Amino acid sequence: MNRRIILILLLISSFFSLEARAQRRGDMAIGKVNLYAVLLLHPAMIDYDTEAKAFLAQRDAVSQQKYKNEQSSNSNDIKMLEEHIRKLRARIAEEDKKYANRMTKLTTDHTSELVGLATGPAAVSEIEYKKNKKKEEDRYAASIGSLYGEIQIAEKKIEKLTRSGFGEGHTTPDETYRRFEAIFSETNSYIKRIAEQKGISVVLNSGYKRLFRQFDSRITDFNIPIEQSLRGIVKGPVQETLNRDPDALRGYYEYLNSRTVSWLDNAGSILRNVESGFVNSDIIVGGYDLTGEVLTALYKAYKIDPNITQAIVNTAVTY
Repeated sequence: MNRRIILILLLISSFFSLEARAQRRGDMAIGKVNLYAVLLLHPAMIDYDTEAKAFLAQRDAVSQQKYKNEQSSNSNDIKMLEEHIRKLRARIAEEDKKYANRMTKLTTDHTSELVGLATGPAAVSEIEYKKNKKKEEDRYAASIGSLYGEIQIAEKKIEKLTRSGFGEGHTTPDETYRRFEAIFSETNSYIKRIAEQKGISVVLNSGYKRLFRQFDSRITDFNIPIEQSLRGIVKGPVQETLNRDPDALRGYYEYLNSRTVSWLDNAGSILRNVESGFVNSDIIVGGYDLTGEVLTALYKAYKIDPNITQAIVNTAVTY
């Protein structure tokens, strides 16, 4: 046999041997999960009420009182946050006024100084004026930016308190958030366990792009009665007469299919209020995120202030 052919065959054999060993180790094994579907169809979502934006909850006398106390506390928190925002906006108005006065004075003083100056001194004065003007602009931007940042934080807190369910017989906002976190945690543990059993080292979220589109802020709220939600799909009885009628049974399953599609089509509305990196991730298990390191290196190369770099990088990593 030609020596060249033998060499090629040996190389091919070696490649497949290496690939097989890598697959056994899980180095090259990649899996995928439609996280979008798994989360919405998690059995615990049977108790989620889209109208109340909360889970159903059975309450005894003690828990009912706790619920009422928490509702009262949330209302007070909202009032305090609204008052805080009002004060912040007043401070912004005051900063605007002070900034306008400082800039007017700076320009007036500079104009007066130019009178009678020769060309050389006038040029020096112009440079000094621009330098001072830039300082004022930077100081104003930093001050205003800080105040607006505080307003955004307060508004997010208000949104979290007001958009979740408050109705009696439902979970409170904090309980709702914890219930979602428990669903995410359990789902993640199952994904990791099954991936490990199959020797899979990286698991991708196959529903990521579709879910990402669903989180468009313009999406309208999906509100349906609890009996028509996942609870109605899962707990709907299959009558004995249907089991004896194949055509009727097929029709019933087709009906369940269309209901399930409708439920999945509204992931954005159902999960919109839940802040979780797990939900928004394109990689569920494995992988190494280089985002922070790459941005840090770029900002260092462009000599960006380290404190600003840290703030931006932290935002990018958790975005």
